[in-house]
Amino acid sequence: MGKETYLKVIRSKLFVFIIQISILGLIIFSFDYTFPIESPYLNVITRQRRTIIQLLGNLILYDDLDGLVLIYGSWILVSFIPVLIYREPRLAFSANIKLIFFPNFFFYVFVYKYLATYFEQYFWNLFLRTLSLFAILAIVSLVIPYFYDRYRKKKESIQTLDLRKIAQKNKYKCPYCGTEFNSKPLYCYNCSRKLPIESINEDKKIKI
Repeated sequence: MGKETYLKVIRSKLFVFIIQISILGLIIFSFDYTFPIESPYLNVITRQRRTIIQLLGNLILYDDLDGLVLIYGSWILVSFIPVLIYREPRLAFSANIKLIFFPNFFFYVFVYKYLATYFEQYFWNLFLRTLSLFAILAIVSLVIPYFYDRYRKKKESIQTLDLRKIAQKNKYKCPYCGTEFNSKPLYCYNCSRKLPIESINEDKKIKI
């Protein structure tokens, strides 16, 4: 596999999503964080469904300040991944929207289907937290690439200006026929006369 193939894989949407969700899960798991889902029906449903609901809830929900800091911090951290990879607001925003959509979507679907009472009781409370998280990721996805792009363009503009100054400084004008060159040759290509050997700083100055 060539370099272009590796770059294509790294920049693929599926790869970015897998990396983001994996790092997000590892961070939350490493802190042994568990969001308390209080429902008398939680023990009635199958173990697999209960595990899925709990894992998804751990990724997106919080119930105290420590949980808020962990969840928001983890999501903000992984939201920088597409920002660094794509460095373009639209692509970074799209990747982060997919990341926040799927865990939330499946969490609400499972809770609605298997914990209907809990869903009806806590939906708006949980959904407002989802919206706040969405808003923060949107800001990270759009604002940071925007300022990075402005910084990059400003830096490129300065570099271009420096190159132009260097090119202008290296120009030379034949003292006999007035032909201009990008650098000082030994002979003038227009009048074929040998150019005088003088101070480089003086020879390369052009009066405009």
